[in-house]
Amino acid sequence: MEICAVLPMTMKTAIQLGVLEIMLAQINSLASQLPKNNKETPIILDRMLRLLASYSFLTCNLATNIKDGSAQRLYGLASVSRYFFPNEDGVSLAPTLLIIQDKGSVPHTKAQSGMDAFAAAAKDARMNNLFNQSMHNHTGIIMKEILEIYKGFEGPNQLVDVAVVEHVSGHMFIEVPNGQALFMKWILSDWDDEECLKILKNCCVQCNTGI
Repeated sequence: MEICAVLPMTMKTAIQLGVLEIMLAQINSLASQLPKNNKETPIILDRMLRLLASYSFLTCNLATNIKDGSAQRLYGLASVSRYFFPNEDGVSLAPTLLIIQDKGSVPHTKAQSGMDAFAAAAKDARMNNLFNQSMHNHTGIIMKEILEIYKGFEGPNQLVDVAVVEHVSGHMFIEVPNGQALFMKWILSDWDDEECLKILKNCCVQCNTGI
């Protein structure tokens, strides 16, 4: 378990320290931009970056220091790392990684209190904020990719987002609103078989009553 946690926890730390943004700004000395209350910061940072580079999350090249001839490692952003700082739309996968590694994540929450992520978020404002940030950012990235390829949304004038939300018309366990097309994102995976049947039956009723 500890070995499996090394990479995501290192990624989490790099994100929280703003390492990727510093690299994007092409600042030569990363350590100079981080808190200086630990004299071991440069060594710790290099160990983190080496680990991330070993998983191809970053690039790493050796260069010669022109001052003393010693070898030094030069780190850069790899293709995958660019998903973890804000893109042109201001979204990234960073919040999703942070909530997965959060102390209130689903396995931890169920083990400690028996609650699932939705119940925990309803009771914990901090976790609720993390969850909403994650959904907003991840949806922005995924939907942009879908819309570039899938053209099925071009026809309908009214698209119904099937969900159980307070501020949107309808409740998927009771009645799905009328529309020309139905859309479900990460819905059925969150519920048991009986609840999924209720959702799908309500969708079927909506489809049969005159789109």
